[in-house]
Amino acid sequence: MRRHIELLAPAGDYSSFVQAINNGADAIYLSLDKFGARAYATNFKLEEVIKLIKIAHILNVKIYVTVNTLIKDNEMEECIHLVKALYENDCDAILVQDLGLAYLCKKLFPNLSLHASTQMNINTVEKAKKIKELGFKRIVLARECSIEEIKKIKENVDIELEVFAHGALCMSYSGNCLMSSFIGKRSGNRGRCAGACRQKYEIYKNDKKISDDKYYLSLNDLSTYNYIDEFIKAGVDSIKLEGRVKRKEYVGLITKVYRDAIDKKLAKDPKYQLQEMFNRGTTKGFVFNDTNENMSNINYPNHMGVKLGHVIKSLNNYVFIKLDEMDKSDVLELGDSIRIYNDKDEDGITISKIDLYNDKLEMINNKKASYNAIIGLRCHKKLNVGMEVIKTSTKALMDEFSDEEINKKMPIKAIIYSKNNKLGLELRYQDEEINVKVNMLSSDDLQEAKSDYLERIKAQVDKLNDTYFYFEKLDIKMNNAYLSVSKINELRRNCISLLEEEILKARSKYLHEEKVINKIKYEKLEESINDEIKLFVKINTKEQYDACKALNIKYIITENELIKDLEDVKYMNDRIGDDNGKCKEYKLSSPYLNVFNAYSAAFMKMQGNDIIGLSVEMSKDEIKDLIDNYKKHYKSNPNLLMLVYGRIEAMIMKHCLINKYCGFKHKNCMECVNNNYYLKDKMNYKFPLIRSNDCNLKLLNSSRLHLLKYLDEIIDMGINNIMLDFTIESYLETYDIIDAYLHAIKKEKYELDIDDYNYGQYLKGIE
Repeated sequence: MRRHIELLAPAGDYSSFVQAINNGADAIYLSLDKFGARAYATNFKLEEVIKLIKIAHILNVKIYVTVNTLIKDNEMEECIHLVKALYENDCDAILVQDLGLAYLCKKLFPNLSLHASTQMNINTVEKAKKIKELGFKRIVLARECSIEEIKKIKENVDIELEVFAHGALCMSYSGNCLMSSFIGKRSGNRGRCAGACRQKYEIYKNDKKISDDKYYLSLNDLSTYNYIDEFIKAGVDSIKLEGRVKRKEYVGLITKVYRDAIDKKLAKDPKYQLQEMFNRGTTKGFVFNDTNENMSNINYPNHMGVKLGHVIKSLNNYVFIKLDEMDKSDVLELGDSIRIYNDKDEDGITISKIDLYNDKLEMINNKKASYNAIIGLRCHKKLNVGMEVIKTSTKALMDEFSDEEINKKMPIKAIIYSKNNKLGLELRYQDEEINVKVNMLSSDDLQEAKSDYLERIKAQVDKLNDTYFYFEKLDIKMNNAYLSVSKINELRRNCISLLEEEILKARSKYLHEEKVINKIKYEKLEESINDEIKLFVKINTKEQYDACKALNIKYIITENELIKDLEDVKYMNDRIGDDNGKCKEYKLSSPYLNVFNAYSAAFMKMQGNDIIGLSVEMSKDEIKDLIDNYKKHYKSNPNLLMLVYGRIEAMIMKHCLINKYCGFKHKNCMECVNNNYYLKDKMNYKFPLIRSNDCNLKLLNSSRLHLLKYLDEIIDMGINNIMLDFTIESYLETYDIIDAYLHAIKKEKYELDIDDYNYGQYLKGIE
């Protein structure tokens, strides 16, 4: 028997929720209007989510709520309050990124199901084991995991696995993109990604431009409906569809496609319908080892529609179009939308009239057109011969998924009977998980019927249109009797209401045997701090190492596996690897690990890290809050590390745009090691590209974080560990910068001239 796999659909608003329900979702993920990683979706207020949980549970659908942003110290109380309300109202699980929030949730709500958000970037067996130990029920795996890696994780760790199967892909490893944060001041880790990966860039090699401006950071959308059996064989428990900021029709279509694929009911390949709904180009993704060449679409980052043809003649604001590129099974009808475009101009049209022509351009009026037809359309402006024509929306397809009301119904069985001269109604609800039966008697006595009235009673009871049920079987076991229509309706409504209550009680997961813990008992944490200000220097090249040795730097760290064996250099695995950016030698955690509050700092301490790297997205006020809360709750001073200099790693990418542009067919080409590559945007900012471990690619910020001006203030706050991060700097640059910081730490005068620098988020922070 084929193993069950959950179909998990998105809902960014109520209309999308309806479409997910109507088209066969087993579970739906959505967000409150705070603390969700899609802040620009409509999202839901708490009271709305509570209502949706009840509706979904009656219809045997689960609700997972995303609480997967980083949480500031001054927000944690409100966030916990919302989680408590979700817990008490039987939310099936919450998705979490913030380790501090996860730590508190397990203390306060021990039986609450926690799902590790893809923002946690779980992609190895060791990481999965750690997440299991921390009490998580499910992992939403990193999108970069291959099906072989997924199978390996499942074989070695007893935990539910959720995998993205369809929709938009992030260029960066999830939870590791800081580009939006440091360029647009809108953090992806706070749900406010500005989409820097969907912008145009030019590629430079050794200061020479080698490409036109294209969308080199824009990945194709994932599409894997043909691989359901592979997911099942690998042990995947849930396949996830992306789309909380997409329209309801998109949610309806993708849910139906994957429902049919799971149930083996796909009548035909839905590729064309999916492209009509939204088409950015498709890939089978890292999960099914698609080629580097096919992962990205450098020509267009948004909906491309489907090709129809091109303009063959133009008369003022009227064009003739040859439909010689459209799918032969498709038609163009009234209400469809098209776009006519070239590199310099475009026009969007919703078709209200189609003029059909023969090859001699003689008119044949019609309301639709098919492959190879010639049509005439009135435009908003004069367009040129040769312009491309695409369909961007199909009215018939949009209409198919336009429902605003839930039409899914659950089967129930009923018996109409009499007892003690009352009309009785028994309802039975039964599925794989629960078996519920309710009985109710009418408030008034039955009267003697003057004619055969039983069928009329049965017909009145059968009116379930305004409920979530239908009668699979409805029997009547009583003698002929009479009761008013209003009383029959009252009995039916009351009995259905009671049935709903019993179903919700039966599906309740948390509150039967357990009370919520209202107060946390914080343990005192041992201090590992002293008065010494430690300067950690992170290097990427042999020249930078030589500068460190010339200045007698004691603490030298590298993530570069090519130079990790240099004398006195300690290795820090990058945050993609098993150790999550930990330097074991110094028991130090990376400043890229999203430690954003006192609770995540304490958690990292409990995991054996003596020196805790603070998130590079924190402001000075947020750092002060963290330190104060840590002291208050854990009765000790936190031993914190802060990155004060370096080009912030804006992205870490598995897809290599250099490799693709150069046309290499294999990884480890070493182009990024042997040459200096960077991207340049429309504002002429340059973003260096360097190699990371396992042939990943790092994209660095265009200017460097440089907080030397504020170093005394930072140390006075209680930061005892300072990190400088060198990536593309020369020997001389490295030497001068280290020397200036050494003098500043000793409160001595220094000279340093840097013009391409920023203060990051230190002064203002992120929303």
